Amino acid sequence: MVSLDAKLSPNRELLRFKGAMNGQAVRVLIDSGAERNIVRPGLAQHYVEVTKVTAERFDGTTTPARTA
Repeated sequence: MVSLDAKLSPNRELLRFKGAMNGQAVRVLIDSGAERNIVRPGLAQHYVEVTKVTAERFDGTTTPARTA
């Protein structure tokens, strides 16, 4: 998937990194000239575990569960 902003930016630079998501090797591409981040729909939810967390306040009450 290619960002349209990546094609339009005159000062863009493509940075490439090797990474891992849940033990699987991935290639990370960062376009420093893009104005938006694009992730293929469902990719992060497929590879990254989602955790719900709550916080306890000083008065003992807790916040609603939120995805972290």
